[in-house]
Amino acid sequence: MNILLVDRMRNFRDGRPALVARTSAEASIITNTTKNFDQLWLDYMLDGMDSSGHFLMQLLKDQRAVTFKEVFLHTDSWGGRELLIIALKGLGVKEQNIHTVNPDVFFTHQDEMVRLTA
Repeated sequence: MNILLVDRMRNFRDGRPALVARTSAEASIITNTTKNFDQLWLDYMLDGMDSSGHFLMQLLKDQRAVTFKEVFLHTDSWGGRELLIIALKGLGVKEQNIHTVNPDVFFTHQDEMVRLTA
């Protein structure tokens, strides 16, 4: 399964393999080489003024042929969530394939990983 996680600090609790982008620029680099994803996991806010919205808007602007079968949004920003949904629809993702999930169920934070390994 080909998974892209775009999140500034989270990792999957279950350790599933994924390509991980901590910034919109890293996500763009990943999608330059990999075009088809089974899953895309997005947090809206990244670092500073960066957001996964910037990544999706760049895909739209460049008209890059990237496919996301299922998308999982795990953001606390409802306004950001709505912007992501609009951009995802523009990329051809069907609304029934866009899901909102609770991040606490699926992820650990990097600082939690440090505590768990200490």
